[in-house]
Amino acid sequence: MRNKTMAIALALALAVPATVPAAGDEEAAAGDAHLEITWLGDSPGESWWIGQLEEMFDVTITLNGVARFDGEAERIMVAAGEFPDTGAPCCLNTLTLYEDQVVRSLPEEMLRTNAPDYARAMDERYPAIWKIFRAPDMEGEQMAMGAIAEGSMASVFHLFTRKDWLDALGVELPDYDATKAFLARGIHYYENDALTLDWLENLLVAYRDGDPDGNGKNDTIPYGAYTQGASPYGSWPWGAIQGALGVPTMNLDRNQYVDGQLYVAHVSPRFKEFTELVARWWDMGLIDSEFFTIDRGASWEKAATGAFGVYNSNYNYVGRVPARPPDNMISDEEVAAGVELVMFAPIGPRGEQFAGMYGTSYVRSQVQMMNKNLDDAKTARVMQIINSKYRLNDGTEEGIDLWIQWEYNHGQQGVHWEWAGEPYRSQTRRIPADERPADAPARGGFPTNYPNYSPVESFAFTYPAQQTAWILNHLFGDRVQSRTFATEYFDIFNETDFREVTGRRGEALQTMTAEFFAKAVTGEIDIDAEWDRYVADWMAAGGDDLMAEIAKMPRWSDFF
Repeated sequence: MRNKTMAIALALALAVPATVPAAGDEEAAAGDAHLEITWLGDSPGESWWIGQLEEMFDVTITLNGVARFDGEAERIMVAAGEFPDTGAPCCLNTLTLYEDQVVRSLPEEMLRTNAPDYARAMDERYPAIWKIFRAPDMEGEQMAMGAIAEGSMASVFHLFTRKDWLDALGVELPDYDATKAFLARGIHYYENDALTLDWLENLLVAYRDGDPDGNGKNDTIPYGAYTQGASPYGSWPWGAIQGALGVPTMNLDRNQYVDGQLYVAHVSPRFKEFTELVARWWDMGLIDSEFFTIDRGASWEKAATGAFGVYNSNYNYVGRVPARPPDNMISDEEVAAGVELVMFAPIGPRGEQFAGMYGTSYVRSQVQMMNKNLDDAKTARVMQIINSKYRLNDGTEEGIDLWIQWEYNHGQQGVHWEWAGEPYRSQTRRIPADERPADAPARGGFPTNYPNYSPVESFAFTYPAQQTAWILNHLFGDRVQSRTFATEYFDIFNETDFREVTGRRGEALQTMTAEFFAKAVTGEIDIDAEWDRYVADWMAAGGDDLMAEIAKMPRWSDFF
């Protein structure tokens, strides 16, 4: 039955309507005139895929030297009036660039003619894109070609612990062998109503007082918390716990109703409840004593030493990179010996479960824009180039190849990557640089910023088959999706001054939250006595301004 379920899930992931141009249409659509195109980004070495695109579309692509995800360099670039012909900046606002006449509008009919696969994908599965990027002053015009990451619509954080250590502590998991779901590399997902926050606290106490690894010492740190950036309260160390308490992802653009009243996450009563729980665990000695001084990278290194009993990690890290949790919590030798990691999501006192969505939607900010001075001929050619990435949806092997070749860590099959199993029915494996031919280009895929396109079809090439089935059937199932939410209100059309307010007030507000949280957790202040004052000060320092802008926003649920 399990194999049948996997097969059905994979079939659903790969079987999509074939209503796109036949093979070779990209080259035919490219036109006759050779074009020179400047593109946002840089590359430390030659890119095989850029060379392929140049041949397919009769263009020369020149990267402008601004590194991937370098927001400061992007801002300097715009201030100097040096936006390239096209690009997908990581950190610039589309509407602002459009209103400042840095980028041009894109006629929808031109998109449908030159990027039919993109247009079809938006029409059939992501219609909100047409609304989100519509030009505010021109009917039938878009500001950019949108970017998609469907994985953002699933909860992402779970807890991990070792089954052999639970056995050593005498902790039983009801019906574990009968109900666990194998994902990858010794990692099994397990859920049971017994796994409440109270159960979790008892487990942490057992780790504190016991000797799960059998080294003769009770030196296992029960919970591996850390501070990422300036935030000790973020989702990366705490997502699964926050999900059990109904805490939104702790970003300033997340808000929720509690007992009929709307709150920004940072002053929500649910955040107060979470702070009280963490303070209790700190007082009980259940949290890494370096919590406030260790960052994510250092904490990941500690996880690899077997330091932690329970660790919070991102579900899509499962079976991916052995240097980070959860994979580095057990060695290859232990996996071969049958050691298992239990992956679970605890249940809170109100029956809440699963972390809030990591992103506010499937829409990404890294979208393809065209320079204000770009003429229609060159604009059309860029559309044709980007359109090739959307061939994944046509159900053909060529379409799959095009999508894989676009990807940053992929490129040429047999040189930069290879199939881990049956071609087109398994995940891909990146070939290490030292295993490639000496004359192979340093980069395989497109080495710079481009519109992300990662629908569920792509999971089949990213995850093992059984993990793909679990993602589709579990994370994207109605039960999990109904228990996760991004936010109540969201400025999906960029129609408010919320970004401007967060630019002025956001850093101070987040610092106030971090300071309150740290003092509360370590017992420097009494949470009940100080909560109302903290909320009042936070709202006066800019929270009221945020709420005024939130009042102008549409409901998130109306779009997603």
